[in-house]
Amino acid sequence: MPKQYSLEFKTQVVLACKQGLSIPDASAKYQVAKSTLYRWMQEIHLTENESVAVDYPALQRQNVRLEHLLQIIRLSNLIDEAPLRKLLEILARLHEQFAHYSVHELCETLNVSRGTFYNHIFRKADRSKYLEEQR
Repeated sequence: MPKQYSLEFKTQVVLACKQGLSIPDASAKYQVAKSTLYRWMQEIHLTENESVAVDYPALQRQNVRLEHLLQIIRLSNLIDEAPLRKLLEILARLHEQFAHYSVHELCETLNVSRGTFYNHIFRKADRSKYLEEQR
């Protein structure tokens, strides 16, 4: 069974290699195979200040997990059972509160077409303008 190394250890070794330690020397010093070191160099990208490592394989695994959760939510049909009006109200509230989510992401998550959502927003704006004029 392959040995598991911590992210901190991997980062330390990659940092040493980036600072000038050759791969064969790092392999001998840290007792890690050269092929493993080459893979770590590709996987772990250090930021400009060299203090934070980004573990792309871990991010990819997390992305796959989140996509599976989203599929489970969609397959459960809970979203489809909610009335469209309720979904549009939820989308409008989320769009107002959380501007960092794009309309595309919000609509895709709740299985509502973007055109329907935009029509809802424009009708809501027109309706509020109409009610204000009536007052």
